[in-house]
Amino acid sequence: SLECCDVRDDAADEVANFAGTGIGLTTALRGTPIRLANGEVPIPLELFPPEFSSTKLMTSAYGEETLTDEEAKFVRQAVETMAATAGSYLTEARERQSQIPAAGKTALLPMIPPVQFLSRLEK
Repeated sequence: SLECCDVRDDAADEVANFAGTGIGLTTALRGTPIRLANGEVPIPLELFPPEFSSTKLMTSAYGEETLTDEEAKFVRQAVETMAATAGSYLTEARERQSQIPAAGKTALLPMIPPVQFLSRLEK
């Protein structure tokens, strides 16, 4: 996006990298219900304890099984971790946006929906 705005700057690229990572993580969270229904787990399995069954997570998305309270807690913790990570990337991009020349500021506009989504998710 920055190059489309004729901005070629290493510091601006770094800010855009933070923004893109935060946007990507948030997009993965937003798409979780649909991706689970399609047999995909968009939340990294490393965020779950070893005994957690990703298969059960997918079947619960279909309504075939119900997660136990403990399993639901694991899912909440994984989502919270992923959301916190996304939020930290977006915050870093926001704090460093002064490093982007005025011509490239519009490249950061795609950060707005993810920031709003994470804000709603936090509540």
